[in-house]
Amino acid sequence: MVATAKCGLQAGGLLEGECGYTVWGKLRPADTSRKQGNLALGLAHNIKLLRPVRQGRSLCWEDVAIDTSTRAYPLRPERGTF
Repeated sequence: MVATAKCGLQAGGLLEGECGYTVWGKLRPADTSRKQGNLALGLAHNIKLLRPVRQGRSLCWEDVAIDTSTRAYPLRPERGTF
């Protein structure tokens, strides 16, 4: 499940994760998600956007300043390969 913008998001804003106002989850085949470098919905909580994202677009690792100190981050294989 990849994080997808509910509305136009601005650089510098914070993602609220599941049940927030900024993103929703969109099912995508794992192979497609891996190739596109999509951000998992479970990692889209309280992280800063580095660049704007238009409404309806799925977020990528390059769109955010991922917090590697969370308990969820080490459970994922290397960035972009989940």
